[in-house]
Amino acid sequence: MEPEGAPAECWPARHFDGRTAESRPVTVGLEPGVITLTPALGDTARWTFGEFVLIRGDRAGEPVQLERRSQPVEVLIVDSPDFLPHLRRALPRNGRLKPHSLATPSLHVLLAVALAGAALLFALWKFAIPAFADLAAERVPPEWEDHYGQAMLEDLVQEHGRVSDPAVLRPCSRIEAALVPGVAANPASGRYVVLRSELPNAFAIPGGHIVLTTGLLRAMRTPDELAAVFAHESGHAKRRHVIRSILRLTSLQLLLSLVAGDPSALSSGLRTAGELGGLSYSRQYERQADDEAMVLLASHGTSPAALGDALDSIRRAAGVTGGSLGFLSTHPAPAERLERIRAASARLVVTGRAGWRDPQAWDAMKQALAAPRQDQPDDARPR
Repeated sequence: MEPEGAPAECWPARHFDGRTAESRPVTVGLEPGVITLTPALGDTARWTFGEFVLIRGDRAGEPVQLERRSQPVEVLIVDSPDFLPHLRRALPRNGRLKPHSLATPSLHVLLAVALAGAALLFALWKFAIPAFADLAAERVPPEWEDHYGQAMLEDLVQEHGRVSDPAVLRPCSRIEAALVPGVAANPASGRYVVLRSELPNAFAIPGGHIVLTTGLLRAMRTPDELAAVFAHESGHAKRRHVIRSILRLTSLQLLLSLVAGDPSALSSGLRTAGELGGLSYSRQYERQADDEAMVLLASHGTSPAALGDALDSIRRAAGVTGGSLGFLSTHPAPAERLERIRAASARLVVTGRAGWRDPQAWDAMKQALAAPRQDQPDDARPR
């Protein structure tokens, strides 16, 4: 029997008033602009079409669930499959039954969520990961960093071969002895290595080692240009840019392990972080290494303009060989960078003397590099 006063068309339903977890049975009816909820005992409630939303019910066999935006929120569930069509027909002219935003989000909502997610990922990549990497780098003991640098160097020597010809190494040794404190008094403490590779390249590796290629030595037109490249890589090594950049490429789990004081985590990530010769530095790191190099050159009787000249020589050599830019692919030379170098050349005061200018040794190196290669057993240990 229908409750007294119920509309002709009505449907059984369950009503949750939001005050208790229990539902109560009601009969739902439709009137112009409203739906009615009539309990077995009590007064009939009326919900206008503007104060409730559709949560679910569009799928076949799915009960209709309506939510009234009140305090507290009320919920109505109608199991009858023919209720929703009647409800839609009862809508006022030009009215519509708005779906709940969480059930069927609009395109604007989806776009906003996507943009927020992208912003979060960008912030994590831009700020959180570099911050963790820098903090983790401080937790890596120097002996661990040197150990992995030695291992990487052995891999590089095994792949390319190491140059041991004194004629090739002499100009490099003179530059290192002039620029690196302590090396002149103890040559055995030298940290540079020359690899057999036609690609004009130079890069630092963990532990302060500096790698030069025969292709780079061929590209350099003057000892000052080679000293500028050496000084630049020394700047990367001094500021530990290598280990910091490698850690920025590793997993967050590895970074957290290092921050927690577990340097042994390096064994699972550092060696596979990528080709060191292809490790690109951030713009900040490049500026810092340039600044270190220019101050170092100026204090050793050489104009900082030698760094710009070296970049130009490498570009010319890469154009002739038709290969990868090597050094320039990982140490880009945009106009802004070259402008900074030119400005420093005019601003910095050049003092001291360049102890590496030995024309005879330079000519001997060039002649040795131009001669047909004679393979020699190369020592894989770093200098």
